[in-house]
Amino acid sequence: MWPTSTVTCYQQSSATCAYCITPLTYRPYFSKTLPCPSSHSSTSSLFGASCPARFCTRLCLSRSLNTTHPLLCPSQNPASIPFLEFARKTRWLALHAVGVCAARILLANEDKDSKGGKDGKGRREEEWRFVRSLAELGMEERVEKQAAFIVTAFPQPDRTTWKHAHTLFIQAFRTPTTPQHQKKLARILKTPLPDDIAKELFEYDAFLRCLGSMSLNLDAHGGLYTLHSHLNHACTPNISIRHLGASTHTTPLSRISSIALRTILPSEELVITYVNPQMEVRERRRELSAWGWGVCRCGRCVEEEKEGEGKGGKGGEEGREGDLEVELKAGLGVF
Repeated sequence: MWPTSTVTCYQQSSATCAYCITPLTYRPYFSKTLPCPSSHSSTSSLFGASCPARFCTRLCLSRSLNTTHPLLCPSQNPASIPFLEFARKTRWLALHAVGVCAARILLANEDKDSKGGKDGKGRREEEWRFVRSLAELGMEERVEKQAAFIVTAFPQPDRTTWKHAHTLFIQAFRTPTTPQHQKKLARILKTPLPDDIAKELFEYDAFLRCLGSMSLNLDAHGGLYTLHSHLNHACTPNISIRHLGASTHTTPLSRISSIALRTILPSEELVITYVNPQMEVRERRRELSAWGWGVCRCGRCVEEEKEGEGKGGKGGEEGREGDLEVELKAGLGVF
């Protein structure tokens, strides 16, 4: 199995908003969702491609139409269908992300109202600057430097597959294979890209660099959560931070949840654990110190220190053999 995510599958099945990925199923107040304006147009049936995208609000619809959707819509740009279908069938999230980045840059170049003036230069440069700021690792480097991980963890797309993906990418956003598809794409993209950006976006070597960069930077369950980042540590946590998302259909895929591990009293501080709480006191303190947190003086550590736990044996300085299953469960708050 290649690097996967169910996000695009949910979007293409109309289960989530095509822009903010908020679930649209099992939510009574989202009964009036907004379809893609082109999904029921007379031209959408010409190629047998009705757009499945739905949006939770007019704001999401408007933002999507201005940033990515026209180029990823099977009705407006049928040339993108083989590319997106290939990414979906192979469950190759990085490839889909490359398509989204290309769509953002190309549509930003069409923005006549951007700060950059008539040619959309301001927004285009902003999008391009963001893509170039991502950590880079080409596909060849990825195979060379991470060969052991790639072979043992999951089968990876080979060089033949890279080439096929690049061909579909060019056909989707640069040179469609049929006159009808070319005409539809020309209606969306009317302003040529600068030569240097076009070269960095569409040439094969540049495509591989971008694909490797997406593979390196993507994290389906990641995010920057300003509230949760302030949670302090305790070796006896009272909450666990979990990413529920797709497994429950009740939480947007972009959100995390705080789950109580025991009864929490009013005004009691919410705390999480930064280490595996099943480790003994010496191991916990050693790991926290390695991260620069100093010596933990929480109630549990002080009590265990007094009782002499963590001295010698399995939990001593020699440490114990790492148990991957236990550590993974601890990281998810399952003790």
